[in-house]
Amino acid sequence: MSRHTFARSVIRAFGEMLDFAGPVKSYPVANADEITRAAWAETGRAMRGAMKQVDEQLRYPHRAPTNH
Repeated sequence: MSRHTFARSVIRAFGEMLDFAGPVKSYPVANADEITRAAWAETGRAMRGAMKQVDEQLRYPHRAPTNH
């Protein structure tokens, strides 16, 4: 390995190490209840969408919505 190539490798490695030295982004932490609530809400939205699609395919556009 030539000196020039070795020097470039060392400089690149040093630069990559400095990338880790930057400030860490703060992310909000969710607890298990929030995750569960969000997952069930998304499941409900998906099920309502699927049921609406089936109703439209079976030509029941005015089916009375129920609140469960």
